[in-house]
Amino acid sequence: MAPTRIGIDLTDSPLKVGGLVEDRYIVVEGSKGLKLRGAAASTTKEEVVAILKDAVDVVKSSFGAPKFDAAVIVIPNNTSEKHQDDIISYGRGNGFNITQVIKEHSAVSAVYAKKVQPKISTNLAIISLTGGILEISAVSIVPYHFVLEAHEAHPEVIDLDESKDRKGSGSGTRRIIGGAVKALVVDPFQNALAGILKNVVEILNIKKTKVDKVVFVGKASRSEKVRKAVKEKFSKAEVWEGIDNPDEIVVYDAVYLSYEDKKIPIYPLNTPKIPEDQGQAEFPESTPGR
Repeated sequence: MAPTRIGIDLTDSPLKVGGLVEDRYIVVEGSKGLKLRGAAASTTKEEVVAILKDAVDVVKSSFGAPKFDAAVIVIPNNTSEKHQDDIISYGRGNGFNITQVIKEHSAVSAVYAKKVQPKISTNLAIISLTGGILEISAVSIVPYHFVLEAHEAHPEVIDLDESKDRKGSGSGTRRIIGGAVKALVVDPFQNALAGILKNVVEILNIKKTKVDKVVFVGKASRSEKVRKAVKEKFSKAEVWEGIDNPDEIVVYDAVYLSYEDKKIPIYPLNTPKIPEDQGQAEFPESTPGR
């Protein structure tokens, strides 16, 4: 039997496991996930081992294999480097071959690079609602390199359903207009989105960087509020929808990276110079069917 290589998406709960079964790409949900505190993940040894055992159960039931031979794991962007390292350490220390752990914006950037194979520098704005946290990452894809240009996130979880305007309810202020008291309902989601967009645009303007493509990830792709506001702010950018299901864009990349077994670096904010000898990972030639 060929080695079973998988991708594990831990950006939301429950986890998703992706892989190839008889050259067919499939994604299956597990029953566990990281305990997300917003977009920051809690990573105790017990939690990580339980998650990886859950992934093994998915592989047994849906992939027809007794275990996975290698896995790439994707985590929320705001996960600390310590927690990122802990996942690898706890996993490998308990016999699981975790080849790498990457953040969501790295995975999305790698999917775009794989699908489009841009020959010139391209700037992505990645819009996400991972763990209920609204965040925007701006990533420059220079051939063979990814550079994180900006990353802004709202510090609190936002419920899209709860942010809808309701008559007589919701947060707001009162103003006296013509002797009458008027209640102005303030949508916290709209305020958060506007603030984050403003910050990202200011950072990119300072760097003289424009957004070429917008990518909506998961829940963000289904919010008309998000799509409208982002399109207004990045009016000249095209929306890239290269993956049929936005909920699977992260695990899709993890599967490819697992099969290639090469690391995809994303250089952090304010990187002074990109190493010239760092190449882009190559992917399998055949694209798995859906």
